[in-house]
Amino acid sequence: MPTAPRRAVSTDWPDAPGRPRPLGLAEVRLGGFLGRRVARSNGPSLAAGLDSPVFRGYEADAVGGGWDGEYRRRGAADTDLYKWLEAACYASAGDADLRGEIDRVVEVILAAQRPAGFIHTNRSPDEGLDPRARNELYLAGHLFEAAIAHFHATGESALLDAACGWADFLHERFVAGDAYFDDVPEHEHPEAELALIRLFRATGDERYLDFARDLAARATVTEAVGDLRCGPHDRHAVCTFYMLTAWAELFLQTDDQRWLRPLLPLLDELEATRLYAHGGVGVDEIIPATAWHLPQAGSVAETCASVALMMLARRMAAITGTSRWFDLIERALYNAFLGALSADQLAIFYFNPLSLLRPGDEGRQDLPGERMRLPALHRTSCCFPNAWRLLASLPEWVFAARDDVLQVNLFSDADCRARIAGVTVTLRVRTSYPVAGRVELTLEPERPVHFGLELRIPAWCEGATVGVCGASRSPATSGCYHTIDREWARGDVVVLELPMPPAAIASGPDAAFSRGPLLYCVEEQDAPGTDLGDLAVPREALSDLRAAPPVDVSEGLPVLEVATVGRTEARLIPWFARGNRASRHWRALLPLIGD
Repeated sequence: MPTAPRRAVSTDWPDAPGRPRPLGLAEVRLGGFLGRRVARSNGPSLAAGLDSPVFRGYEADAVGGGWDGEYRRRGAADTDLYKWLEAACYASAGDADLRGEIDRVVEVILAAQRPAGFIHTNRSPDEGLDPRARNELYLAGHLFEAAIAHFHATGESALLDAACGWADFLHERFVAGDAYFDDVPEHEHPEAELALIRLFRATGDERYLDFARDLAARATVTEAVGDLRCGPHDRHAVCTFYMLTAWAELFLQTDDQRWLRPLLPLLDELEATRLYAHGGVGVDEIIPATAWHLPQAGSVAETCASVALMMLARRMAAITGTSRWFDLIERALYNAFLGALSADQLAIFYFNPLSLLRPGDEGRQDLPGERMRLPALHRTSCCFPNAWRLLASLPEWVFAARDDVLQVNLFSDADCRARIAGVTVTLRVRTSYPVAGRVELTLEPERPVHFGLELRIPAWCEGATVGVCGASRSPATSGCYHTIDREWARGDVVVLELPMPPAAIASGPDAAFSRGPLLYCVEEQDAPGTDLGDLAVPREALSDLRAAPPVDVSEGLPVLEVATVGRTEARLIPWFARGNRASRHWRALLPLIGD
């Protein structure tokens, strides 16, 4: 039987001593820079998604009539609607009023289920599982996650019961030795492994946990990136991170070191040698076997790969309790991920090359180099559905609690309520981050209480300081949590200062430019009279990198100015802001000239 809905909707791993527990959507109100993006996604973007083939195509195929629109639904297209529903349930569990739309979608999905439990709008259960396309486990997994989100958000179990029927259908075929499972998961897109663990938690049915173990164990997960065999093409980035996330979830569920042992060395190597400056990963959707193979142009840094990497990093943060993983999340979130979305969040890039200077730099021609604007979709339409579900769940990424500690992981205007050391505590965060690095935190416990407040000090920040209740500020070390352990009373205020000077990072013959968590780049209109392909910076100019007033696309953030060869100035804007003007050309890394 289903268990009671949990406080957190998108995270349901078991509580354990010392393990950070994310605060749930009902416990957090997110505003500011990140909150605005959540609101745009939960509002106009989700609405436009429901008016796209994500729903209309599913609905038409589910009733057997087919759909004759311009968009041809690929074999795994059912997952797009399931991810939309997952996102809508997260949004509904927070502030968004989406219950009518959710009920409409759930009704269509339930009507698509066959008596045996099979749900697949492009295939009849009479045909059996399809060993050529190998989508059934992938489709099922995303339905499971949507059903779990729906149950946690609404308390209703009809969709969860349908998901269990689909899981039972697959499990029966697995136990019977159906040949479909012989090469799974090395040939199918992982997802069911993670979803089955969550289905076990929602229902208590041990078969689903055993099924997840059996499937996950068939992947080759080693301590070396080049030896990975997870899903199609061995190291398909999204498939790999989904599988590794399942391994992390299995450790969180069972405490069996087998599932954790390879992850830390593997991620050490990946972060050091395969990660782009904007936090993206992958070349033509694959994690390269060779270290430092990081072409700047072409089909690089798929948006969904950044989402999947952040999903994994979030589990690693819970496992290790260290701030490193939120440093990684912040890098990918503010740059590769938010940079894929247009300013109005109604258009998205599939790939995110750091250099786009001339035709062909955008990569594969079957996926447009420009952002795809809703209600149209890319041929492979996974980007928006993954963006919807990440942003809808993002309030749960900001705060965590463990034992007698309240933890702040991401910085934006936000309010939260948590039970700490037996007392209900309200924490109010006010900041313009990432415009500026001042973060003011006001605590309002229902009565005085002693606990630790942990503030993540980003690894990029030097010279951070913390002041408590007007006392002299003390230094805070970068790349770890700064803990303030004391008795708190209503109205106590903590001020965190995170200096954000412009920074130039020279790496071999090139330089990257940043400020705070943000990567910067130059668009063609910000280097007038100069071909971006010819743009270069004297090494001595790096010491004179300057912040300048914002421009219309930088959302209040300063731009950076640097002298270039020829005594001209180049103006750099935040990476996430590029592609919102008439320009379609930019570059993030600039060549250096001189000693």
